[in-house]
Amino acid sequence: MTLLTPFRWWQRLCEAAGLALGLVMIAVVVYQVIARYSPVPLAPWTEEAARFLFIWTTALIAGPAYYRGAYVGVDLIPSLLPDAVFAVWARVIHVLVIAFAVILMIYGFELGQRTMNQSTPGLGITMGYINGAMGFAGLNIIIMGVGTFVRVQSRPRYGETLESAEAMAAADTAADSTDTGRDRG
Repeated sequence: MTLLTPFRWWQRLCEAAGLALGLVMIAVVVYQVIARYSPVPLAPWTEEAARFLFIWTTALIAGPAYYRGAYVGVDLIPSLLPDAVFAVWARVIHVLVIAFAVILMIYGFELGQRTMNQSTPGLGITMGYINGAMGFAGLNIIIMGVGTFVRVQSRPRYGETLESAEAMAAADTAADSTDTGRDRG
């Protein structure tokens, strides 16, 4: 078991839960569209349910997306930096992201606690559970940010996905095992 295994487990768990909620959201939206153009009465809860499912799907996927490097980034300046400076730059960026996620988590859970006595008009769900998604997103980004910080120790540059970094490591291992000892100079 490597150091990154718990982070990958969390990533897969959040991705699976996000996929499940996303599929439920799609089903609710499809039902909503069909109900608008059919004699079946439109259920008033569908718009609210789709919105809340979208919020939680986003909260679940935010951390894994950061871990995979799926967010758009401007890397013009960092790509010009020497490797040693870039390594420091990358660590500083990850620490800043984690710090932002801590703030998001604190205020998100605080907002969730403040709105526990309010309920939604269509579904009757406590708003604290919906607003708590911001706090969960912050926690999720913290967990995945720490995983990314650990992983960046072996990743020299942005733009490499986790899978390509693993493929490169596997290729290096294979090359080392077939090394005949000849000078490659």
